[in-house]
Amino acid sequence: MISAPLVESLHRIEVWLAEHAPASYRTLNPPATSEHISDAFTRMGVPVPVDLATLLLRHNGTTDPEIGQANRKGIAHFLPMWTRLLSLEEIEDDYDGHMQVLGDPEEDEDDDGPDPWWHPSWVCFASSTDSGVHWAVDQRAGGRAIREWDRVESSEGFSSLPVMMAAIATNLETGQSLFRHRRHLPQVSEDGVLTWDVGPAKLSG
Repeated sequence: MISAPLVESLHRIEVWLAEHAPASYRTLNPPATSEHISDAFTRMGVPVPVDLATLLLRHNGTTDPEIGQANRKGIAHFLPMWTRLLSLEEIEDDYDGHMQVLGDPEEDEDDDGPDPWWHPSWVCFASSTDSGVHWAVDQRAGGRAIREWDRVESSEGFSSLPVMMAAIATNLETGQSLFRHRRHLPQVSEDGVLTWDVGPAKLSG
């Protein structure tokens, strides 16, 4: 249940956060257990994404110590678009909530295409109350793609979780933008909080 390349990328992220953004580093939770992961996905009724299990076995989500305060952006948001890594409990609650509200789109022929608004094979593992963005593992047909979803539309963001985390690690280490089509540059506040410089891509020439 362990993905070596993913573990290497997570270690790079941890090292960078510990050195450059210690306040954000302290929000990383201790690991979940294999038993708790298995039990949660059994209740959800979906297969356990191997890469997501590796991530949860490293950190069972993040804690945002300033939830409810005005100036909290960036505390636990080392993922793109100010998203916070969810705990196993939050993943299960998020999945159950979407299934209760949105149901199964396969019952609607209009939503049975390649990019439905919601699909029960998606498992959201990160979200943001600020940007409204979710990141989800798309397990349709055994896939591993990571989808970016903002409750209005979805698009494929990364080909897999290891690819996503490797890109984030490089993004932090080099200070280069995570995306080609929009600026997403790491910044650190005086109190050791990771924040982001975002906006349209800067065209050269």
